[in-house]
Amino acid sequence: MDELPVVLKKDRKPRASVSAEVFGAHNRREDYKPRVIPKSEEQKARIQKRMEQAFMFSGLDSKETEIVVMAFEEKKFKAGDDVIIQGGDGDFFYVVDEGQLDCTKQYKGKPKPTYLKTYEPGESFGELALLYNAPRAASIKSKTDSTCFALDRACFNNIVKEAACKKRQRYESFLQSLSLFDKIDPYYATKIADGLNFMEVKAGDKIINNGDNREFFFFVEKGCVEEFLPDGKLRFTHGAGDYFGEEAFLNKTNQSIDCVAKVSLISL
Repeated sequence: MDELPVVLKKDRKPRASVSAEVFGAHNRREDYKPRVIPKSEEQKARIQKRMEQAFMFSGLDSKETEIVVMAFEEKKFKAGDDVIIQGGDGDFFYVVDEGQLDCTKQYKGKPKPTYLKTYEPGESFGELALLYNAPRAASIKSKTDSTCFALDRACFNNIVKEAACKKRQRYESFLQSLSLFDKIDPYYATKIADGLNFMEVKAGDKIINNGDNREFFFFVEKGCVEEFLPDGKLRFTHGAGDYFGEEAFLNKTNQSIDCVAKVSLISL
């Protein structure tokens, strides 16, 4: 049977490759000893809650999750504090717990930085420099008094990076195949990849029901999906690389179609 993971879009030209950390005779993965920062049960619960909201940690098992929780450090910032400066070295990955932080990027030929977004509690940032061993791609400034959980580079590289890279490479490869994202800035492209969630459906499963809210629209990775009008007539058959449900999403209305998986699915 064919597989039809369908991408759930929350929210391109992806990065070509991921630079891996080099592990040799003097830098062996098994020699890594994660730092342990004492914290209360309340802090642990807050960290775990935020980790569940972040793409980067979705591939970790329970033991790895425990290591990461204990390695996180709580950092507080005042309004106006610089958290990350574009072009600087990557030392931490951050998860926002409280407050708001603005992200800007300085583009060549522009006199002032371009505002990109405001990070809210539950969102994360700072992973690009760690994943790609590259300078910081943008700047982050605390808009309000804020609290973030910071994960050090060593723990990120040894525990989080491998699992995250596998997922991100799959998502970016899929986005690379879609003309819709051809001209999107790589920074945005990576964030879009992080906003994708794969779901598997079987033949006959309904993905969209007439009247559903417009929170998501969908991309087909493999297989096909049939789209029906309210009167039951077949409108389209969507194949690999197609998307559907976007009309309600863009027009801010509820769905007016039914979409059903035509092909059964097997997990990758």
